[in-house]
Amino acid sequence: MQQDVLQETSFFNLLEERWKDGNVTIVTDGYYDLLHVIGASTPTVIRNLQQEKSKLIPIAYSPLGTIAPWSKASFPKTLGKYVAWHACGKHEYEYLQQQFTQTTITWLKNPVTTTGLTMTEFASAMQGFYQEVLDHHEEYVWHMIHQRMSQLHLQEEQHTLCQVLQQILYVEYKFKRKQILSSNIEELGRLMHETNYDEDELAKNLQLLKVHGFMASLEQVMEERQLLSEGFMPIPPLQNRLTKNINKTII
Repeated sequence: MQQDVLQETSFFNLLEERWKDGNVTIVTDGYYDLLHVIGASTPTVIRNLQQEKSKLIPIAYSPLGTIAPWSKASFPKTLGKYVAWHACGKHEYEYLQQQFTQTTITWLKNPVTTTGLTMTEFASAMQGFYQEVLDHHEEYVWHMIHQRMSQLHLQEEQHTLCQVLQQILYVEYKFKRKQILSSNIEELGRLMHETNYDEDELAKNLQLLKVHGFMASLEQVMEERQLLSEGFMPIPPLQNRLTKNINKTII
């Protein structure tokens, strides 16, 4: 156990040292692009990861050899297929492939315990892994949005309405992540100004998607930022605490 802790600490220190001069910032305030977990999967770790998964946080995991056929620790299958895995060795890589198909699994040696890989090469490869995690997670988010949209059974000729609703759901996701980009709401404003759709249908479907209240507050934010004018608001805008919270999350 002590050796595992030492290995985890050494690996984390390596990452921290390599990122000091790079474009990766380690944060602990909850405002992160992805969560990187290192080491053994304790019940507490798994519980916390389930919470992060429910918030659609992308997760990278370096178990450092602690998830193996001989390990007593079990890892939930559904969570394992959500996580992007970093394997340090061939056997670990093959085992993770067997256990968690249809997910991102990369094989990258740990320079703390092996030779043949420079620190610079490791840092570059890890950044590539992070980008792959983010790209695949973005695909996953849109897949989830499309699943929600499929419940509405919209007609093919309602594709512009579909576009607007999808962008609203995406902005809602970014709000939950506390990182709405200005470009996200600018794109929504553009769609609402430039496309033709039935406003009554939009209002009805906002209710069905359970985002009517969110959209009312978002409209207020967009009006304040001159991204949406009164004639293009399908529902009345609303000034409330949610409006303030949306404003706070825009970066």
